[in-house]
Amino acid sequence: MGLKLHIRSGYNLSLRSYAGVTSKFVKPTFEVSVALTDGRGIPLSDVEASGCVASIRHMSGGTSHGNSWTATKSVKGSPNQQDLERGVCHWDEVVEVDTGKHGSSGEPITPDTCVEIAVRRDFGHLHPSHEIGRTRMTVRELSEMDDDGGGLHLMLFDLAWFDNDGNVVAAGKDHLPTFVLVSVVRKSLPPELREIEAKPSDTDETRRSKYAKRLMVVTRGTRGDIQPFIALSRGLAEMENWEIIIVTETEYLSELRTQKNVKAGAIRFRPSGGNTMKKVHSEVSQKAINLKISAKQTNVMQKIFLARSEIEFFPSEPAVFHWAKVMKPDLLMFGFTMASVTLIASEALGIPVAGFVLQPTSIPSSQYPPVLPLTEERFNLLTAETKEEKHDQFKKIKYAMENVGGKTNKSSLESLRERRGLELYSSYKKSTWQELKDKNFPLIVPINETLFGGKPKDWSENSVFTDCIFLRGATVPSLASDVMNFIDKCRAMDGKIVILAFSSMPVSKSKIISIALKIIGECQSKACVFALVGGQVDLPLHSSMEAEANEALESNRLFIASGAPFGRLFPLVDAVVLHGGLGTTSEAIQAGVPAIVTGVLLLDQRFWGSRCHQLEVGPFGTHIDDFPDNCVDVVDKALEEDSVWRKNAKRRGFVMTKQAGDDLSGVRKNVECVVRMSKTAKPYYYSRADDNEELDSSTSHHGIGSLGESLSHFNDDDEDGFGRDEVHFQLM
Repeated sequence: MGLKLHIRSGYNLSLRSYAGVTSKFVKPTFEVSVALTDGRGIPLSDVEASGCVASIRHMSGGTSHGNSWTATKSVKGSPNQQDLERGVCHWDEVVEVDTGKHGSSGEPITPDTCVEIAVRRDFGHLHPSHEIGRTRMTVRELSEMDDDGGGLHLMLFDLAWFDNDGNVVAAGKDHLPTFVLVSVVRKSLPPELREIEAKPSDTDETRRSKYAKRLMVVTRGTRGDIQPFIALSRGLAEMENWEIIIVTETEYLSELRTQKNVKAGAIRFRPSGGNTMKKVHSEVSQKAINLKISAKQTNVMQKIFLARSEIEFFPSEPAVFHWAKVMKPDLLMFGFTMASVTLIASEALGIPVAGFVLQPTSIPSSQYPPVLPLTEERFNLLTAETKEEKHDQFKKIKYAMENVGGKTNKSSLESLRERRGLELYSSYKKSTWQELKDKNFPLIVPINETLFGGKPKDWSENSVFTDCIFLRGATVPSLASDVMNFIDKCRAMDGKIVILAFSSMPVSKSKIISIALKIIGECQSKACVFALVGGQVDLPLHSSMEAEANEALESNRLFIASGAPFGRLFPLVDAVVLHGGLGTTSEAIQAGVPAIVTGVLLLDQRFWGSRCHQLEVGPFGTHIDDFPDNCVDVVDKALEEDSVWRKNAKRRGFVMTKQAGDDLSGVRKNVECVVRMSKTAKPYYYSRADDNEELDSSTSHHGIGSLGESLSHFNDDDEDGFGRDEVHFQLM
């Protein structure tokens, strides 16, 4: 017997045809197709439909690999006029899918089998059947989400076309997410799930009564952007009995599942859409991030990345708004990339809001520029006045990029605010972070204040430091036996252990291993290198280094792994070469080991590269393209017996540990701050009448042309500025 799903209804289905006016003349038919897949869109079955309205359907662009669904189990529905106007379609059909091939019985369905559900729309000959969105999850997740048999509303994502990153599908005049309502026929579940009895779900009122507060956390980005929120969520749940709703990417669902079991409170997941890691590792992104023709052009790319740090996540606005409206949290909390989107929900729905900011250099200040120069020489030339000027220049660029096309661009900040009935910002001076600072909204910075260099005098009262926050305890896995074996053998041969850790940043495995081999072969100390290469662990090395790498592996001078828990690993090593992210850098310093910053040096990574130098725990940050030229020298300096960096790192680590007291994870201090700030937090608000500013025509409503005008006064000889002929934009 296969898995049976009751396909019930679809809501907020898009009635707009990609073919223009077609939808004005033809009533669409909607179809739901279901398949068991390998999790990447490749079906496990090609059995024709049985007992369903439709049989074989071609699923255009089935996956990023170009595969198509040549056969699925499908049901069609044609909405009546009243439902059509509301974007509603009712199917009320049961679909059965299995893993068999050509009529034979396939492998049994397990809890980890992936189910994909796609919704297609058909306008007949004028615009034939085409996919509007799909969703995927495991059988276990389906079972757990529909534990009362009442069905579950599955949000659709744009996963099929080309190499899309899974943004939420939204439609209608209010641009809200599209859902399909599905129930699991529990008797068709695998035995281990079938035995779990369905139980009535709590009403929202009952659920609320169990907890002291409901917090909705909105965050997207790389793993380093997500983990501090998980640690904070666990603390708020267990220490304060809060219910936490984490709105983020499904990429991190498995990690959230391992952390959601708490002694009190509750942690729940809701999808935001999008896949940051997929985008970061795309060919286009890697080329852009690694671009280093010259220091000046590198800084240009850095400013573009920073200016786009929020607009890249604007497609999540419908999901964030929907979840805030449905879940009705007592407080909204945003991360760096989701500030503008969360403020829209806060203002439109009247929900208090606060920030949990891992990238505090986003807060305008005369203490630092928005993007630090690539070289130490240029860094030393900066004055408070030039830093403020650079913040002002940057705000113009960010405002222009976020509002390219004005209200005619449905993805612009103006359009996002207008569709929620909110006023438009009058000028670039009313940037998101300037607004938060000027209006004294809570901005909680989970960083040790001494580590950062003190609180800037021009920050607002409610912009506060707490302490670095880490995942600690039983939920963090122990070091693997092969890792401990490598460390023990290194110590036995009087070796010095050096970590190479670039986390989610796009540094190739071959480049990492070439640096490792140079350190092993040329350093004065007997360096043993532990290279963390992430998802590239199974990729082949360049043939020119393969033999040398194999020899280093066999002699226990080199160890290659995808990852390891830094909190357990770093205290056992002698130096860390890292990408400059807040989490990795603070872990290294708290562990008391020298921190050598290199990599693509994206956004705040430059700040931490300079900060490590100021703290004298490592050199000034170096771009990864230049690092092979000095990697031997800096690693030797870190490993020498009387290393100044090591002495200072141990001293800084001791101070951080002493300040943390019995709260080494930093969780309690952050929880106390969030609780305190929640009592005075208020909904975000903006009124043009209040700011009395004239609309700045140089950076508003005129799109790309105005961006060029706003750059026209920049100094072409300034390494950290934009040259007018260096920046090119193409409206997609």
